[in-house]
Amino acid sequence: MSEENNNVEENVAELELWKVDAMIEDLKNNNEHIEKLNEIYNQRVAELKKLLDEKVEKITKDNHFIKTTLSTYAKSSQDVKETKTQFKLPLLSGNIIVKKGKRTLNAPKKDNEAKLISLYPDFVEKVTTDKFKWSDLKSKLEIVEDRVFDTESGEDITDAVNLVEKPEEIEIK
Repeated sequence: MSEENNNVEENVAELELWKVDAMIEDLKNNNEHIEKLNEIYNQRVAELKKLLDEKVEKITKDNHFIKTTLSTYAKSSQDVKETKTQFKLPLLSGNIIVKKGKRTLNAPKKDNEAKLISLYPDFVEKVTTDKFKWSDLKSKLEIVEDRVFDTESGEDITDAVNLVEKPEEIEIK
């Protein structure tokens, strides 16, 4: 055994009841102090998190305003280059790229697939289970206002497919 352990054993043997009681009080006080320090730490972290969230929210709002302003400017500029999917304005500090909003079709849910399978048996792939060939059908569909139509038959199949509105997106590079 080390010398330290021998001293501890001798000290333990010499302890009187009142010293043990005092040590228990010291231990309780130390634990209370640790709890208070943890409470202070947790309160401080919560305050800092709240402060951070407020500052991030303000900066995010400022960024949204700036992006919206730049988007409007780019769209109205004479130097803007417009393609089918975006507007692009090259400037000294960077390019303003405004991706146009568009509508896309998502694959139907399983419960709606049965209707499409009955309407379009040509697009059903025969496997152990029926698998609808959504990518092939999607090219035959057209969005007119808020409705989805088959370009060949003209049938309205809006109830069987999901129409998703994708908002305009602004990039600064």
